[in-house]
Amino acid sequence: MKKLVLTGAAGRLGSYLREPLSKMCEELVSTDIIEDFGALYPTETYAQADIAVYDQIAPVLEGADMVVHFGAIVDEKPFEELLGPNFVGSYNIWEAAYQHGVQ
Repeated sequence: MKKLVLTGAAGRLGSYLREPLSKMCEELVSTDIIEDFGALYPTETYAQADIAVYDQIAPVLEGADMVVHFGAIVDEKPFEELLGPNFVGSYNIWEAAYQHGVQ
């Protein structure tokens, strides 16, 4: 696989998956809303993006073979806090993947 995109790369699951996923592809693009999460693996790059903003996340998926989507708030929060990342963000990932022909 050439390019794999991982959303939620700074989260609990994403941080565990970065290393094994980086070995499964030529280029792992890890993305999250935070500015920086430190050292990268040899085939990994980092793209800061808010998945709730389509224009920020869609370009990240361009040319990807696959997206592994873990970007979300996993704690109980008011609906207003969950709406962006959990609902709009998921829709944006699916739509951007569809538009770019990603699995």
